[in-house]
Amino acid sequence: MDREKIIKYVLAATKILRMPRQSIATFGASEIDYYFLSSIDGTTKVREGKVLSKKPEIITAAGTEEIFEGFGDYPQEYTEEISRQLGKDIRVLNYRFKNKLENVYQSSEPLRTVYERIVNEIKNKKPKRSTVIKGSEIAWQIAVMKFIIDYTVSSAPRNVRELQEKAMFPDEHGIPEYVRNRIEYLFREAEKKPQALDELGRYLQEKGLFEQYEDRFFKLFSL
Repeated sequence: MDREKIIKYVLAATKILRMPRQSIATFGASEIDYYFLSSIDGTTKVREGKVLSKKPEIITAAGTEEIFEGFGDYPQEYTEEISRQLGKDIRVLNYRFKNKLENVYQSSEPLRTVYERIVNEIKNKKPKRSTVIKGSEIAWQIAVMKFIIDYTVSSAPRNVRELQEKAMFPDEHGIPEYVRNRIEYLFREAEKKPQALDELGRYLQEKGLFEQYEDRFFKLFSL
């Protein structure tokens, strides 16, 4: 079975039985606990793990190879095909995801019974950031990838509001508004007070933007 058919099959077999009750964090890192259930000859296989997400401070268009870590041997190849089949551009999500599988066990109980037991456990532990996924044994990591994509997209309206409030949307160079504003303020200060040049230089270096502003920075020495 080729990659396209595998992904199509896995996506069709994937069902999110329970979504986290809390949106993914707009700033900083999030940690989502997952339980992946699959049926095998009347028994249930359970995988327990975490998906760790991190949003970079300066938002840029990431290559697909940078987005997923720990999701099997071919995450780059899967990513483009999942993106195409779901009709969502994964790169614009601007997150990085790491999968950490922590426990695998087999239960003689049917999947429905296992699901109900896990949901009760979740209610007593981490109800806001736990998910339960049902899917195929074949390339099961793809099902977890589908979950995190759907989860991130469903959090987007809230994330957009918070990004607007914090002036985090980037320009064509990938520089958030709050960074641009800080740089412009420091340039104005340096034009009036030469001692402010050191602070401006440090800030540009810290943000990895010195080369973009290099010519303008050195012109200040001739004022």
